[in-house]
Amino acid sequence: MKTRTAQALTFVFLVVSLTVSVTALAQEIPKDVLKKFQEDGHIIRSGTGESPQQAAEAARFEIAKYFESKISGETVVKQWAESRTTKGKTLENHLTELTNTVAIGAAREIPGIEIAKTDKLRGSDSYQAWAVLGKSSYATVLNERVSAIDARIDEALDGGHSSDMAYIAALNMAMRELIMRGQHRNDLILLDGGASAENRGPMLNRVMSSIDSLIAGAFDVGIVFSDGMKMNIKSGMVKGIVDAGIRVKQYLSADAATTSGADLLMIVEHSASYQTTKFRKREFHNVDWVLSVQAADAQSGSVIDAFVLNDKVGGSQSDTQSEERMVKKILAEQVPKLSAWVYNVIFKPED
Repeated sequence: MKTRTAQALTFVFLVVSLTVSVTALAQEIPKDVLKKFQEDGHIIRSGTGESPQQAAEAARFEIAKYFESKISGETVVKQWAESRTTKGKTLENHLTELTNTVAIGAAREIPGIEIAKTDKLRGSDSYQAWAVLGKSSYATVLNERVSAIDARIDEALDGGHSSDMAYIAALNMAMRELIMRGQHRNDLILLDGGASAENRGPMLNRVMSSIDSLIAGAFDVGIVFSDGMKMNIKSGMVKGIVDAGIRVKQYLSADAATTSGADLLMIVEHSASYQTTKFRKREFHNVDWVLSVQAADAQSGSVIDAFVLNDKVGGSQSDTQSEERMVKKILAEQVPKLSAWVYNVIFKPED
């Protein structure tokens, strides 16, 4: 039994050793590549694929992975939240989603990658390619990007803003740009081991704090409901948006909201249709409804976005039962979606 165990362990050891040797051999940079591209001035990575083109793409991807940012939007927002007392978790969670979206959605463009060599692997139908990126040339590109971002940020934050809505848009743009800038700066540190660009992390914290303070203390949403809407639906909507950390006040008309200085205008319409059907000796009472909201800049009147929700419920006792179920579903399921949409409108990037 011991002999069999020893033989099995020896076999496993040989397999592992062979795998490690093959992997190490596959990753060893060819001498002709090193002769042309020195490691101290270049990033050299390999990739494999079923064709030369796939191998080249895999090699390029390995270089992109080298610059993969380890700082997520969630980390950025948590660091900011720990540095101050926030108004609640809603805005913090929304900023986390927003910053993660920026990080995930930003396709890293790395110009200057060369495919130095492509070979067909022995005894295989696969190919191996070697991609090379010059450190100094890419550092130049990154410094140019950082300078361009700095110019856009300074212009957005130093310029006059006609309204809180315009200021929110400027802060939103600055936050997105600062996150991208931080990614470029991290890449520069990886390239030369030093900080080639100023750290603007403190500015990002100030921008997020300004957004927090503006929404919680100054940004006003004026909401106008269509005639005939149920009072409990209206109050539930207002409460849901307020609970999400947004200042909202109900007005009788759009003109009244504008006159009172609202920054964002929301026009809410609700229509419901009731049907009664019979099956054998029983009646069923159904209600279908549409809840539509239009958001506009209160000062200019320009429409920013629209949001439509619809659903239906039924009851077997009376129209009253189905109506109660409708109200309950609107408040439980649709109002939270509406609150999230309001944030999306506020943070909607300019086209």
